[in-house]
Amino acid sequence: MSASQQYEWTVVKSHWCPAANAEVALLEKRVYPSADFLGTESFRVVEQRCTHDVECNLNDHVHCKWAGTNPYNDPFAESQ
Repeated sequence: MSASQQYEWTVVKSHWCPAANAEVALLEKRVYPSADFLGTESFRVVEQRCTHDVECNLNDHVHCKWAGTNPYNDPFAESQ
């Protein structure tokens, strides 16, 4: 990410997570192009995380994709 690019963490969706026993949110780190960039891209997603990921890892909860420990468990999946 260059010095002229701006970024922000944006909440994509929230829900009750039974593993965390809390309301959690899925966040995206969005990078916005500099003002001199002439492309049509409004932002790029460079990272995703859950607001409860550190707590889940420290407390040995059922790990998930958004805690970075189990790619097969996605509590934010539409089918759940």
